[in-house]
This record gives sequence, C-alpha cells and structure tokens, in this order.
Amino acid sequence: MKKVLRLIVLASLMISTPIVFGHGPVRQKVVEKVQINAATDVVWNLLKNFGDMSWLPAVTSSNSANLPASDGACKENASNERVWVGKGEDAESVTAECATRSLSLGNGQTIKEVIKKYSSKKMLYSYKIREMSTIKTITHSGEEVAIKALPVSNYSAIIMVKDNKEGGSQVIWKAGFYRGYMNNNPPAELTEKVAVEAVSAVFKQGLASLKNIAEGK
Repeated sequence: MKKVLRLIVLASLMISTPIVFGHGPVRQKVVEKVQINAATDVVWNLLKNFGDMSWLPAVTSSNSANLPASDGACKENASNERVWVGKGEDAESVTAECATRSLSLGNGQTIKEVIKKYSSKKMLYSYKIREMSTIKTITHSGEEVAIKALPVSNYSAIIMVKDNKEGGSQVIWKAGFYRGYMNNNPPAELTEKVAVEAVSAVFKQGLASLKNIAEGK
C-alpha cells in the first residue's frame, strides 16, 4: 500500500511540475501586401527585371548576372550543378547558370541573392539569400557570433503581381526564414522577433515605394 501511495505522489509531482526543454529556431513567415492603383502590366514592368531593385529604398545599387532569358527555374543537374532550366528543357541539356544579384545597402552592407523561379506569365519570381556581409561580431555564450546585414538564416522569398479585380493590382511579397542564430538561447540581436520585424520593415517600405512609383506620386 505504501508503495502504491509513493507512486501516486510521484506521478502527481511529474504532472504538476513543468519540464522545460530548450528548443532550436522555428521557421518564421512574413507576408505583406499592397493595393496599387495601376494595371498589372505597369506594376510588373517595375518588378520583372530581377537585377533591378531601384524601387526598394534600402538598396542604393545592384549588380546582376545571368538574368533569365525565359520563364523557368533554377535546378540541380546530375553533376550537382545549379542551372537555369526553361520551360520544356531538360536540366541535363542546359548550361546556363542561375541568375544572381548583389545588393548594396545604404548602411554599407551587401546581400547576394540567387533566383529560384521566374514566370512572366504569372508575374512572379522567387529567390533566396546566398550570402550577406557582417555588420559586427558579438560574444554570446562563449562564442563569436556574426550579426549579418539581415538578422535571418535560410531565407527565401517570392514576390508576385495579381489583378485586384478593381482595375488595379495587388502585390504580394512573402518570405520564410529562420532567426539569425541557429542554436538555442539566441542573443537579443538575433531572436525570432528581431528577424520578423526586420523582414517586415523591408517589405513594407519596399511595397510603399513601389506603390508611389507605379501611381506616379
């Protein structure tokens, strides 16, 4: 009987006492939209050049290479090379490299991105960040941690233009990413909150600028 009582007490303690587990980063999502009083082709004309980010205020200049000559996607061939595969093409028969762009920011930092998918018919393209410059390095939990131009990891995004059925356009910009620190217990500069706020701010600023340009303001 005493043994049974001890087991009951032990079980109740296990239920009432929370068990704390450390956890790694959780993939975050940001989606921003804007309504623009301009036709879709007018808005897409501002966005369609993957190498031109002049509509984004944070970007002071950009350089690009291997811009896509057709709709398609960046895929891996049998040689583990990333190549641009147009509609109806076989990854094994093409040699075109995937488009890249290097963005120079107003704070002196740089971000390098590579295209993933491009469709002029659907008025969209997707891309991912390949490399970023380091703003500074901090010491956290006994290790040196780099603070990058954008406080995120494994970032990919898509931007698209839609007909809003009211004579204008809707631009949707969405991204998925992890915080900039991939271990447990991130420093204050690299939390999920900081990452989401940074990406959201860039998107909102960019879409507001795009709207003003497209509407001639």
